[in-house]
Amino acid sequence: MSLALVLVEPAGPLNVGSVARLCANFGIAQLRLVAPRCDHLGEEARRMAVHGGLLLEQARLYGDLTEALADCRRVVATSGRIEHEALPLAPAGEALAWLREGALSSESTAALVFGREDRGLSNDELRQAGRVVRLSTAPAYSSLNLSHAVAICLHELQRLEEHPAAAELAPGPWRSGSTESAPVRAAEPSPRAALEAALS
Repeated sequence: MSLALVLVEPAGPLNVGSVARLCANFGIAQLRLVAPRCDHLGEEARRMAVHGGLLLEQARLYGDLTEALADCRRVVATSGRIEHEALPLAPAGEALAWLREGALSSESTAALVFGREDRGLSNDELRQAGRVVRLSTAPAYSSLNLSHAVAICLHELQRLEEHPAAAELAPGPWRSGSTESAPVRAAEPSPRAALEAALS
C-alpha cells in the first residue's frame, strides 16, 4: 500500500516520535514532515519512536504542503474544527476507505494529512484534500492529541485492510450508536465542490 503520512509543522518531538512508532506498528513506510518546528532526529523523538527510529531517519522534509503532496492523487486531511459548521465533512470510515483504495493503486501515492498541534490546517491546506474528516469526541473536551488522532486513523485503515467489506458498512466506532452486529451505511463522502465552496 503506497500511503504517506504527512505532519504539517509538528512542534512536539514526542508527538513526532510517537507517530513514527505508529507508522512502524501499522506498516506505513513514508513519513513526510512539512516545515517541522522541532528536531525530529533529537533524543526525545527517538525515545518515543522506539523501533520506528528508522522512519524518523528516512522522513522526507518539505517546505510546504503543496510540495509534500505533489505526487499524491488522493488526499484525506483531518480537521479538529468544531466552529465551522459549514465545513463539509466525510464520514471517517468511508473517507479512509476511499484513501485506501487510492493507496492500493500502483499509479501514485495517497496521503493522510494531520495539521499543527495548536491550530490544525489552514483553509488553503484543507483545499488540497479530496476529503476532510473530523474524529468525533465528547463536546466537553474535543481536542485530540496529534499522535492519538493518528492512531485512530491508522487503526481504521488496518481494520479495512483485514476486512475490506467493512468499507461499505459503518464508518467505525466514532459514529454514535454503531455496532459490529448492526452496521449502518454512512452517507456518501462530501463532494470536492462543497469543500471548495465552504472554504472560499
